[in-house]
Amino acid sequence: MRGYDPEDARRALRAYLATKKERLAPWCQRAGISESAVRGFLRGRSQSLSGRTLERLAQADGVEIGRLLPGAGALDQRPLVTAELADGPGVALLGAVFVRVWVRDADAPGFELLRRDRLAALTTARPDQLVLLPVRTDAMADTLNPGDTALVDTTRTDPREAGVFAVTVDGTPAIRRLTYDWADGRVLVSHDNPAYAPFPATPEAVPILGRVIWAGRAFA
Repeated sequence: MRGYDPEDARRALRAYLATKKERLAPWCQRAGISESAVRGFLRGRSQSLSGRTLERLAQADGVEIGRLLPGAGALDQRPLVTAELADGPGVALLGAVFVRVWVRDADAPGFELLRRDRLAALTTARPDQLVLLPVRTDAMADTLNPGDTALVDTTRTDPREAGVFAVTVDGTPAIRRLTYDWADGRVLVSHDNPAYAPFPATPEAVPILGRVIWAGRAFA
């Protein structure tokens, strides 16, 4: 999770576990997450836990993330647009104007805040069904360039709906253009950058995470 020192996080999680009568394994099972990922972090084999993992652990116990990691709640809710820019009085306005959307990023997982009204114009999906996915490669240039951020609607996974999707390629999230072949039920996986060759695949070979419904780009 961004902005949180790993050693401080380990100490806080260990202290919280010490107050529980439940062991780590059943806690993770109730939260629907991997015990090995949490145990690896606690033992120092990894340096981060995603904001989504922490949120699920907290939800399993019916507490806020800040109960697990004091101060983490505030870090998780840093907005893309500040309350001042939104002409609001502060935290109360953020809940009314913004929703939290998970950032799926191995390097800097966490959450960002997006405006409710703008999301409503794009999709009927709930905020927890949306994912922000950073663009890391030039495979989709110039439609999407490295440094861009794509908003993915995870409720839209039908490969027959041709368009730009977030898919899993060799176990890694990637953004590709899919075209469904009605003759044999396969999809053509292509890149908008002509330097990369397209390839046919079955929908099962490239699991669809969701459809890209919006993208943002920062200008220097």
